[in-house]
Amino acid sequence: MTPPAETSLPPASSPFDHPKADLYLLSADGVYFRVFKLFLSLASPIFESMFELPQPAATDNTAHEFKDGLPVVTVSESSKTLDSFLRFCYPSTLTEDPDLNQLDDVVDVLEASRKYEVSVIEKRLGRVLATPEVLAQDPYKCFAIACRSEMKEEAELAAKYTLRLPLIPPMFPEIDMVTSKQLLVLLTYHSQCTVAVAKLANDCTPWMVAYFSLKGFDWLTDSHGYCPRRKYHQFGSREVPGWWADFMDQILPLVQDRPSPSTVRNFDTQGIIETAQKPSSCNTCPKIVRERLAQCVDLLAEEIEKATSGIKFEMTF
Repeated sequence: MTPPAETSLPPASSPFDHPKADLYLLSADGVYFRVFKLFLSLASPIFESMFELPQPAATDNTAHEFKDGLPVVTVSESSKTLDSFLRFCYPSTLTEDPDLNQLDDVVDVLEASRKYEVSVIEKRLGRVLATPEVLAQDPYKCFAIACRSEMKEEAELAAKYTLRLPLIPPMFPEIDMVTSKQLLVLLTYHSQCTVAVAKLANDCTPWMVAYFSLKGFDWLTDSHGYCPRRKYHQFGSREVPGWWADFMDQILPLVQDRPSPSTVRNFDTQGIIETAQKPSSCNTCPKIVRERLAQCVDLLAEEIEKATSGIKFEMTF
C-alpha cells in the first residue's frame, strides 16, 4: 500500500505522538500513530507475535516503509477507530478510555479488538453498551453486539430496551451477528411482555382501584358536578372524566405494541389537555387535567414496569 504524500498526512493526537515511541501505525485514512511496541505487545498477542519476527532495518534495501527511521505498520482501521482502540491498550497513566457514545464507534472498536485479540476491550465495551445513551440509539443493534460477544447481562438489558419498539424489528446490518435461536428468544420475550401488558389494558379496574384507594385520588370516580364530557368506561363501568377515557383509549393500543414504560412517558398528552381545557360547562376539568393526567402517566408506566419485570429473558450462550 502506497501512503499518501507526506505533506497530506495529519499527525495523531497525544499520546500517539511521543518522540520516544518506537513504531508507527498508519491508519486507512492516512494518519500516522507513533506508538510503543511494548504496550501493544502486552495488550495484543497478535502484535506480540508480529514484533517477535525479525524486523528489517531502515538501511536495508527492502519494500518496508519507514518514517523517522522507525518501521511503519499499515492497518485497515480508520484513524477514529484506531485512536479509540489504542487508548484501551495504553496504560491509564497516559490516557483515559475513549468516550464512545455513538453505537457505530462501539461496533468498529469491537471488531478491532476481535481482530487483534484484545479481550479486555470487549468487557469494557460491554459497560458502554449498558449506558442508556447508547441503548436508546438502537437497542436491536446493541442486542446483536452483545450476543456476538456473549454478554448475557448486556443482551438482556438491550432486550428490555427493544420493548420500546414494535415486535418485528426493522432490518439492520448487524442482524447477521444474531443466531436464529437468539432472535427467537428475543421475539418470545417481547411477545410475553406484550401479553402481560395486555392484561392491564383488558381490565384496568384492579390496579386502578387499589392505587386510587391508597392515594386518595377520588376525583377519578367522584362526581365534580355536571361535566358534559364524562364517559362510561371499562373502569368498573362507571362514569369517568372524558379526558381520562381519551387517554386510556389512545395509549392502551400503543403499549400493547410497544410494552415499555417509555411508550407511556413519551406519549404526547397535549392534545388531550387542550380538549379538556376548551370552554365548557365544566369548571373543574380545565383546572385539574394537566396534573391528574401526569399522575395517570406515572401510574401506568409503573404498572407496565411491574408487569414486564416479571418476564424472564431466557438467553444462554
